Order: sequence, then structure tokens, then C-alpha cells
Amino acid sequence: MKTNFLFLLLFFSVAIYGQEVCTNGIDDDNDGLVDLNDPDCQCGSNVEVPSLIPNASFEDYTICPTNHSQLNRATGWIQATNATSDYFNCGYAFPAVAPAGLNSYPDGNGVVGAFYVTHYKEYVGTQLNSPMLAGVTYRLAFKIAGMSVISGDYLAPTPVSNFGPVDVTIFGTANASHLPVSTTESPDVADPAWVEIGHTNYAPQSVWSDIVIEFTPTFTVNAIMIGAPTVLPSTYPSIATGRPYPYMMYDSLILNQLDFFEPVAINTTGTFCTNDVLLSLSGSFPGYTYQWFLNGVAIANATGATLTVTTFQPGDVYSVRGANATGCFLSESFEIQTIVPNKPVVADISYCQNAATAPLSATGSNLLWYTSAVGGTGSTTAPTPATTTAGAFTYYVTQSCGIESDRAAITVTINPLLTPNFDPIDPICYGATAPILASVSPNGITGTWTPNVIDNTQNSNYIFVPGVSQCGVNQTLAVAVVNPVEFAVAGSCENGTYVLRATPLSGSFDPDTLIFQWRDASANDIGENLPFIDLTAIVNATPESENFPLDYTLTVTDINGCDSTKAFTVEKIFCKIPKGISPNGDGDNDFFDLRGLQVKRLEIFNRYGVEVYAMDNYTTQWAGQTTSGRDLPDATYYYHIETDDASPKTGWVYLNH
Repeated sequence: MKTNFLFLLLFFSVAIYGQEVCTNGIDDDNDGLVDLNDPDCQCGSNVEVPSLIPNASFEDYTICPTNHSQLNRATGWIQATNATSDYFNCGYAFPAVAPAGLNSYPDGNGVVGAFYVTHYKEYVGTQLNSPMLAGVTYRLAFKIAGMSVISGDYLAPTPVSNFGPVDVTIFGTANASHLPVSTTESPDVADPAWVEIGHTNYAPQSVWSDIVIEFTPTFTVNAIMIGAPTVLPSTYPSIATGRPYPYMMYDSLILNQLDFFEPVAINTTGTFCTNDVLLSLSGSFPGYTYQWFLNGVAIANATGATLTVTTFQPGDVYSVRGANATGCFLSESFEIQTIVPNKPVVADISYCQNAATAPLSATGSNLLWYTSAVGGTGSTTAPTPATTTAGAFTYYVTQSCGIESDRAAITVTINPLLTPNFDPIDPICYGATAPILASVSPNGITGTWTPNVIDNTQNSNYIFVPGVSQCGVNQTLAVAVVNPVEFAVAGSCENGTYVLRATPLSGSFDPDTLIFQWRDASANDIGENLPFIDLTAIVNATPESENFPLDYTLTVTDINGCDSTKAFTVEKIFCKIPKGISPNGDGDNDFFDLRGLQVKRLEIFNRYGVEVYAMDNYTTQWAGQTTSGRDLPDATYYYHIETDDASPKTGWVYLNH
């Protein structure tokens, strides 16, 4: 959108006294009217905002374009990259323009256009009439329209809107010698001297629309390019995928600092009470000179960007004129109303309950303090808020120079002291990973802990200290560390079976309060939740022949969930050799059970010393039969057992069917 800006037109007077000079406070043409009060000095041409871009509407050309890729025929413009953009004027345009309904250009007879295609991005580029300055906010306002084109630059049947929104982007460089750039990508990819300085999202459509990019360069910009972003959306085609291609056209590119697009107003600071009112412009205009006016008459030597007003009357009207080599502007008027001082500048404040306070303060002169919004007698002494009671309390203050200003309100909030509500920490096991102490309590109080890390080896107290602005009280958490369960495991024969039993060390636990978990070498649970297991029964319950030594573990867990594990090895579990067997199938003493004895060889002899049975690596195979499998008669038999021990074991066993 183009915003109108007022330029002062100087008209030649027909009076014999000469031309009115509009900035000297003299009635030069002797018509009784001075400076801005003279119609000769009024601004009213409604000229558009001047653009820093040359040939901003592409009306001027060196040669009429007759084909595509001829942007350099537009005065001041060149082909910015190897991907060549297009210039339409003198009746020449793509065949797609008229069917798309875009041949009625927004401003005159010239427009430009560029493809938005991955690996073939076209840009329009130019050197600016004057540079854009670092830290100043600028606006680029222009007209834009889109088309979807196919081979021969004819209109495609699919609308350009199918490609979806895209960031129309402006790139800048400090040195115009970097224009053009040898690339078909974006300029910043090919040359680091080019930097994106602004963009705006545009949903393309085949109708001329207004578009605005606002940006603040971080460096002085002397040349620009306008076109596709560095990375196009995935819905936009690549040069390799073929048409249709999205095509954008531009017209009427108005680039200038943002202040030029808004009415120039006069701002004020200071107070009338102290005669230090300072008038200033609502924008900044580098390169302009200024003249201030009072009631339309130039103020002598008032040629700065600001004006200090020390004497004034209600009804005085101030304005300022800015001018450069190409024209001037006139600000909006500022009229001094009845001289009533501004309200003092105040800020609300808060304290924690019971905290120390200071007297209230405000920016102003001749301050008077009140306890209510109306009425009462003002005090020149600023009150000091009390913090004994939580709540919000309001104080009022005015400034006076014969007439009091409106009362400004200061709200003082006294925040109650809060107790951090951290949950107690359950006892932790000795050496276990300790929980992390949170820096913010569940009720939102931020602070620090002393100590700040939990020690997992001893009982300790941890103190949470709220931050100075948190209005909280200290909280102490006691953390108990549970010492490990200390125990020993020993094996012994009890009633003819080999029993493993856990016993506490130094009375460290009560077996009735613990959980016992016995496991074999394969991590299988064995036994029950008891401080002992009958290992003979466990070994004899398996069909396999175990090879000793055997490895086991015992994990003891206390009521806090803390556990200790010990590993141990059982060399053998042999406790007694059966005195007799009765292989009658009743499941009781049906075989000569030597499991756990690790028998290398068993020999059975009758009472005459004749060997009737023998077997190597014996466990439970003899049930009253000969080596050949024939049943032996009931009798007493002599056995000879060889084990890993140095001496064999011998004795008598009775066979009773």
C-alpha cells in the first residue's frame, strides 16, 4: 500500500515584494502572512512516499523488452543471477499474463517477473538510490501476483495457489560490486556477502495484491535482490521435475524507513512544572534538516531534531518541517492545552512479609502523598509501607505547580511467607542412587539446598533456603540411609541332610523381618523365603547328576527394600550313606542313594566276598540287582565306594525287597 507523504511546494509569488521564504519568520511577500500561515507555504501535493529503489514501478527503460530474460532493459535494474528474470513493458508480456487476468498492471505499463523453482530461482536486483542504515527499521511495500506456467510460458491449467504459501524474501549486501551473482540458487548460498534481511509469507494467487516486508538491517545495505527464499517449500517443483512452474510478478516497489509510512507526530517528555518540556519527532529521518514553528512562525535557531520549550501559553501550537534535496514534510501540530502537570511516574512494588522497606518514590516535582484516591490532606513526606500484614495496599501521589496533577496510584503488595512443601524423602539404601534435590518446591518456591547433594552413606539433614525474592521460609528434610544387611552363609549336616543357613553378623537383622531369595548358578530361584535351604533335598529333586562344586547366591532384602547379595560355593553335600534299601516301588529307599558323594566307582559284594554289582560314576542306579540286572536275594551286602577323597568308604547295606 502506498502511503501519502506531504511535500512542501514552493510557489512563486506574483506580488512585487518577492517570494515568501517559509522558514525565516518574515513576511517576505508583504501579504500580512508569515511562514506556514501563508498559503504559499502550505504542503498539499499528496506525493507518494519516496522509494530508495530506482525506477520502482519499472516504467523507465533503455530499450523496450521483446523477449524473456531482459530485466536489464529496465533502467536501474540488472539480471541479478544466472537464473534470468523477465521485464514486461511496451506491450510485451508472457502469453500467460492475459489469460491469467494480470495484464492490467497496478502502476503504469511496466512490471517484472521471476520463477520460484528449486535449483532455478530468479531474482530482481538493483543498487539503491541511497543506502539503508544499520539499526533503522524499513518497510518494502509492493504489488505482487502469481501464475502457474507451462512450456513456452503459457498459462497452466492448475492454479498457482496449488503450490501453497511461500516466503517472498529480500536479500541485501553492503557492497554493490557483489551484484550480480553467478548462481541459479539464492544469492546467500553462492556469495556470503549477501544476507537475507527480511521476508513475508505470501499465498500466491492470480490477482494483484499488496504485500509488505518490514525489517531492520544489522549492516549498511547498498544493493538488494528480491525473490524466492533460500529453501523453497517441498510443494514447489525442482527445475529437474518439469513444469508447471510457479511464477511471481512485481510492481511498484516502495522502500523507505518505516517512519515515512506513518504520520509524523510530535512527542513530549519532561514536565510543565519544571519548564523542561522537550518536543521530538515520532520518527527519525537521516539526512534531513529541521525547522520548528510556533503558531506557524519559524522559531529562530530552532533547527534541531528536538526543541526544548521553557516558556509557553495554553493554545500555543508547535510544528516542525523536515527537508532534504528532494522535498520536505510537515509534522502534525502539537497544541499546548491548559497547563496541568502530568501525573508522577510511578511503579508498583512488592515485599515479602516482615521484610525491611524503604520510603515510596515517584518521578516528578513538588510531590504530595495521599492515602486515598480523592480528598484528604497531602503530605510532602513519602510513606514507608508496613510489612507486618500480607495483602495489597494502595498509596497515591501528585505533583503540583499551582495546579495539582491527577493522583497516580502505587500498589504495594505484601506477599505472605510460604513454607516449601517438599515431600519427605523415604529412607535410601546404603550406596544406592540417591534422589536429586529439586530447586523448585511443588508450591513454586525457588531456592537452594545445603548440602545440595544427598550423601548415600550416612543419615543427614538437608536445608532448603528460598531465594531472596521468593517469600519463603527454610525447610529441613531428614534423609535416613539404611545400612546394608550383613550376613554369613554356612553349610552343615542337620538330621542327615546338608543345610545352608544364613546368620546375621553382629545382630544386623531379625530373620523374621527379611525376605530371603536363594538362587542357583543359572539364576533360578530355589528354596523358600526362609533363612535356610535343604540343599540335599534340592539336589536330589533333580534328575540330573550335579557336578560339584556348585555355585549359589543369597539375596536378603529388608523392609525398606534394601538388599545385600552374597555368592558362595558348595564343595559337596554328602551327609550319610544309607544303611539299607527296600526297592518295592513305594518311593521310600527304593535305591542306594549316593547323590552328592561324587562317587567315582561303586562295588557291591555278597557276604562271601563275591562282587555282584559294580558301576563307575555312580549316583542312584543300584536297586538290589546284579551288574547284569538280575535281582539279588534279601541279605546284607558289603559296599566299597571310591570318591575324590584319598581313602575309600566301606560298610554294609541291607537289601530287603
